[in-house]
Amino acid sequence: MSTPLSRRALGGVAAGAAAAAALGTAASAAHAAPATDTRERPFRAAQPRRHSRRPNILFILGDDLGWADLSSYGSPHIRTPHLDRLAREGVRFTDAYSGSATCSPTRFSLYTGRYPGRTKGGLAEPIADKSVGLEPTHPTLA
Repeated sequence: MSTPLSRRALGGVAAGAAAAAALGTAASAAHAAPATDTRERPFRAAQPRRHSRRPNILFILGDDLGWADLSSYGSPHIRTPHLDRLAREGVRFTDAYSGSATCSPTRFSLYTGRYPGRTKGGLAEPIADKSVGLEPTHPTLA
């Protein structure tokens, strides 16, 4: 027989678990390996070999698209047959990291490989004039 659990009791249990996890993490972090240099190193793009074939990559970036919004990832409500076919015939990623929760900084991190908060132009939104943004000489994915 199950015991009913009120929202208040559940909140107390959740808060206690979060506090215990935070304290455990802080304690283990204190005993972790020595701190590494946190300064960002200069970016150096790899030079392509002369006779290498370019990879066939299709990257789809959808604003406000969650991983479970496509039927290839299990959504029963949204049908995406063409994307499902691409997923079946290619590589389907199940773990990802977003550089930001908004569109422009996310695109910035994708195109540059840099964390948007560490590079001039990464978090400026909206870009009102041409004096703000990525320097034209900065290496990008393209």
